[in-house]
Amino acid sequence: MFSRSLPVKIAIISAASLALVFGASSFILSQGTNRSLNGQTDALQADVAEKEANTVRNHLDQAATVADDIAAASLAVRGAGSDERAMQDNLLKGILEKHPDILGTYTAWEPNALDGKDAAFVGKPGHDASGRYVPYWNRGAGKVVREALIDYDKPGAGDYYLRPKTEGRAVAMEPYVYPVGGKDVLMTSFTRPLTIDGHFVGIAGVDVDLGTLNAQLGAIKPFDTGLVALVSKTGLAVSYPNAKAVGKPLKEVDPGAADAAAKAISTNKVVKFDAKGPDGKPWRYLASPIAAAGTQDTWAVVVQVPVSTLTAQVDHNNRFMLGISLLCILVAAALVFFVLYSLVGKPLNSLKSSFDRMAGGDHNADVPEARRIDEIGLIGKAVMAFREGLRNRAHEESEAEIQRQLLSERERQDAMSRLASEFERAVGSIVSEVSLASGEMKTSAEALNSIASRTSGQTTSIASATEQAAANVRTVAAASEELSSSIQEITSKAQMSSTIALQAVEQANLSDARIKDLEAAAGKVGEVVSLIQAIAQQTNLLALNATIEAARAGDAGKGFAVVATEVKTLAAQTAKATEDISSHIGTIQSATTGTIDAISAIRATIDEMNQIAQAITGNMEQQGAATTDIARNVHEAAKGTDEVASHVYAMAEATQETGRASTVALDTASRLVEQSSHMQEQIARFVSQIRQR
Repeated sequence: MFSRSLPVKIAIISAASLALVFGASSFILSQGTNRSLNGQTDALQADVAEKEANTVRNHLDQAATVADDIAAASLAVRGAGSDERAMQDNLLKGILEKHPDILGTYTAWEPNALDGKDAAFVGKPGHDASGRYVPYWNRGAGKVVREALIDYDKPGAGDYYLRPKTEGRAVAMEPYVYPVGGKDVLMTSFTRPLTIDGHFVGIAGVDVDLGTLNAQLGAIKPFDTGLVALVSKTGLAVSYPNAKAVGKPLKEVDPGAADAAAKAISTNKVVKFDAKGPDGKPWRYLASPIAAAGTQDTWAVVVQVPVSTLTAQVDHNNRFMLGISLLCILVAAALVFFVLYSLVGKPLNSLKSSFDRMAGGDHNADVPEARRIDEIGLIGKAVMAFREGLRNRAHEESEAEIQRQLLSERERQDAMSRLASEFERAVGSIVSEVSLASGEMKTSAEALNSIASRTSGQTTSIASATEQAAANVRTVAAASEELSSSIQEITSKAQMSSTIALQAVEQANLSDARIKDLEAAAGKVGEVVSLIQAIAQQTNLLALNATIEAARAGDAGKGFAVVATEVKTLAAQTAKATEDISSHIGTIQSATTGTIDAISAIRATIDEMNQIAQAITGNMEQQGAATTDIARNVHEAAKGTDEVASHVYAMAEATQETGRASTVALDTASRLVEQSSHMQEQIARFVSQIRQR
């Protein structure tokens, strides 16, 4: 939700912009601050280096000055008296005692250069086997003692003597370890050539204990985490916090410091660079060269500090500025969000609510933002114009819907009227045919009933005549003429009965055909009723679909829903009416089937009656032909008469059965006529209802 909010998006964009601005500003400011702090730290480191270089320089200069003093004093004492060598010893001893940082003072003269008396001092204290004056006053076992210098004429070990002699200048010796009082001591020597009229006559020098300088420099911790190293010209560690490195090549322990010192010594300039320190992390090295006591032997003071220490303040400032920037960004973003939400987000949400109400069909929704005089107010006025457009459109759509419903109603009424007319024509003709067939069937049934009545009467007469013939046969001897007359009459009646039976058969066949037509018509009515039922079902389905569509359309489809409901009701009534018609048609078909069966039985009975009548006629003719032989055939005549009587009784029963069947057929035809009339009334009422919808 918030990801789609305009104030949130603008606040995020503003925060990003502020972050960019603050980031750029912070970067520029931090760069300036970094440069300033780096400049300050570099200056401070340089100050430390310069300060410590001055300290070392002063320390070495003091020692070198002592050597200069010894040289000057030795030359001054030379030639001062007979005990010149003793005076030199007193001078050296006094100077040593006066300077506790000096380990030893000494002079070394060329052969006989001091007083020309070397031979006299061979093997004496302060002299070697040649008698040369080479005294070395030092603090041996804790007290000042005098010894003779050794190896002064050997390269390497005697460089303190040979170098000033050959180079003709003051020399600062490389640090070395020398046992003093049974303890190895790191020291250096400062020697000066002694010259008379430009000729080298010897050296004067001092040995300086570098332990004090090492302890002094080792205690210095620039920025609390750094260190100070003193490196000789050849890269030996004169002073270093790691005691194991002192007197050894510094490159083995701290290559960065060794490189810085080498560059400073070779260029005779202050050198600064960053390199991997003794702990494997970046360190900043600053090496300052120093000329020991005015000699040409340059050493270097290296001040080295971890870069993290130098940039700690910068990093702190950067973190502080980053925190301030983030805080400012968050505060600014919150203010922007609050202001934008108040000025834009909330009004836009209100406009959205107005749109939602309009979308829900409320075309009178209030738009309070339209009363504002800013851009939101312009949007609100546009929303009001949109609302008016929606209202007009809704009104137009409502009018169009009413017109569409009216047109649809007219089309529906026309369709229903056409359907009613077609139904009336289709079903009316069938019902008319059924009614006509029913009438004809009724007429045929009435005729059949009349014929059956007449046949029954005639059969009664035949029965009476037969009884009379039987009596006559029993009295044949007395009434032969009456017998002949009766036989003729019987023959005539039998022929008439046969004729009537034939007529009854024809009427029965006609009734059978009419009833079959009626049955076929009833079948057609059933088919039409099935068609009506299908139409009613389809109409019901269409009404159901219309109801669903009307429900989907909401208020706009209410009118159509009412029509769909009426159509559905009409379809239900149609279905009920067709069910009634189907029921009546079923009754008609059942009655028709019964009538057909009854007529078939009547026709069979009449056929039998016809056969009986024909048999009677034949018998009577035979009796008439044999009237002359009546006496001889009385017995046979009696038998024939009995048979005739039996057949006549059977014919009477058949005739009665025919009467009953014709009565049933008449009743069935009457009911069929009534049902046809009822069906016509139902169809007329159904068509009227359809036309009224």
